[in-house]
Amino acid sequence: MNAKTFQTFFQDHREKLSQACIKLSETDWQAIDGRLERFLDRAQAVYHIPGEVLLKELNAVKKNVDEGIEADYVPYLDPTE
Repeated sequence: MNAKTFQTFFQDHREKLSQACIKLSETDWQAIDGRLERFLDRAQAVYHIPGEVLLKELNAVKKNVDEGIEADYVPYLDPTE
């Protein structure tokens, strides 16, 4: 996922992203404001997982949304699960 794709996905499906990244607060989402680098910085700080993993999971969330698949995303990005 690149910065432009993320920005569009963020604008269109922010609710799905917030379901996938439940530990990010509303303040985090406001600060991210559709910017991939900010998302990666915030999510890495909260979840303590590498950016490459986050990008893979973002692509998985996007694929599910594109295909109309409803999924419980929390376990994927929550290392405590």
